[in-house]
Amino acid sequence: MKRPWQHRILIIDSDEGALTVINNFLMNEGFETITACGGEQAVHLLRSGQYDVILVDDHCADLTSSCFLKELLRIPQNAPVIVLESAPYRPCGVVPYNSLRASRLVSKWRPCEILEGVRQVLSVPRI
Repeated sequence: MKRPWQHRILIIDSDEGALTVINNFLMNEGFETITACGGEQAVHLLRSGQYDVILVDDHCADLTSSCFLKELLRIPQNAPVIVLESAPYRPCGVVPYNSLRASRLVSKWRPCEILEGVRQVLSVPRI
């Protein structure tokens, strides 16, 4: 029996192992997930569909997350963006991507933290 999906999430990560883990974890939590192995593929997917949340790795092989976020500003999407950090680099809790639409930073190695971030951004009403 097919379960009704709660929300549609685009996950972008060039690390296929991490992408698979995050994808399976969120699918098991009832989310519809679409995956992209890089920024260029993600841009194509964003132009062809709507998403409720966008998860993007901070180090995609073909496009850095800040370049991807700049490109995202040109695409008519208003989905919140969560940056998946490979390692914590932010000095003193500074959020480096805020001006580029990133809503939050989470560790990509902690699926429960990703889930918490997704639920938090989905709980905020969008205009």
